[in-house]
This record gives sequence, structure tokens and C-alpha cells, in this order.
Amino acid sequence: MYGIMCCGDEPSNQFEEICCENVPRRRKQSSSFIDRCCGNQTLAYDQTCCQGVVHNIPSGECCGKMAYARNSFNTLCCDEMLLTNVDPSLICCGKNAYDGGKKEICCGGQVSLKELFDGCCNIYVGVDKLIRVVRAVFGISS
Repeated sequence: MYGIMCCGDEPSNQFEEICCENVPRRRKQSSSFIDRCCGNQTLAYDQTCCQGVVHNIPSGECCGKMAYARNSFNTLCCDEMLLTNVDPSLICCGKNAYDGGKKEICCGGQVSLKELFDGCCNIYVGVDKLIRVVRAVFGISS
């Protein structure tokens, strides 16, 4: 029969339904005609699909499963972590934002102040040891 297809184990009319991961969905929704899927959900022209999650953001960009507006100048996506209200001059350091080396340094995805660190070490010293080192260097008693 013309226009009939299988969606999972069920027959489906391809003119009235779209098959999204073996789940039949109605093509006609409100005044829209749906021709795309996002996971097992339908995706309208004014929505964005990010890793199977539907967002009501037209023509958005994805950051992991999150979506944001393409023209958002204060949003930064760092290792699938969406950072908002970020200064547009900042760049990524792992999942964090940093100033690109002006006053901060990026070491292994961690941001530190340059006034405390002038380079990266492959050894993580821990906060307690760092406090002891700073106290010793600056002659601060505990």
C-alpha cells in the first residue's frame, strides 16, 4: 500500500505520522507540519535538538544537551558546560572560563591567578600543602 510504512512493529501512514525512534508521532501539530525528529520526539522548525533533548530556541547552538541562542554574546560552551553571563573576552579552560592569560593561567583545565602561579606543574599539590607553601614563602605564621 502506498504511504504505509512500519514504525517499530506498527504500520504507520507516512503522510500523517513521522517515525521517531520507532515511535509514531503526528506530523500536523497546531499550524506546523513536522518533518524532523529529536530522539523519539518531534522537532518543529523553531526548535533546536541537542543530544535528543528538544529546546524551544530557534536555530540554536548546542552545548552538550543544552541549547543557547546563536547570537548570544555572553554565553560560552566549555567542554559541554554552558556558562552564561560571561564576559565576551573570556575563553575556555576545561569547563571554566578564564581571561586567556592576562591575569589568570590555565593548567589542566583549572584556572589560577598568575600572581600565585607562573606555570603549570604535572603534580597536584592539594590546598593544604599550597597554603603551607604560601605561608612559608611569605613568612606568615599559622
